[in-house]
Amino acid sequence: MRLFHIGLLLIVTGFAVAFIATLLLVITPLLQQPPQNTTVASGVSCIIIFFIPICFGFGPQESIWLLTIAALALAAVVMVVGYMIHRWSVRIAKELEGV
Repeated sequence: MRLFHIGLLLIVTGFAVAFIATLLLVITPLLQQPPQNTTVASGVSCIIIFFIPICFGFGPQESIWLLTIAALALAAVVMVVGYMIHRWSVRIAKELEGV
């Protein structure tokens, strides 16, 4: 039962993070005052497939490097947390086999 609650918490946390990120993307341009007659957009995305990060980006070269490093750092954190959850679940499964 405890694993169910942890899984449900992870799913709800994921939806909350996605919702907050979308909300920040919408609100941020409204709060900033852009310079006159110039529009510059940049962005980076990182997709993790079986612990392999695939990152891509667009925009000015200066911002792409910073955003790519941030996306790779986030991907590394996700991989470490996934590994820790895997180790934890294997340990719990072994304990349950012994019971």
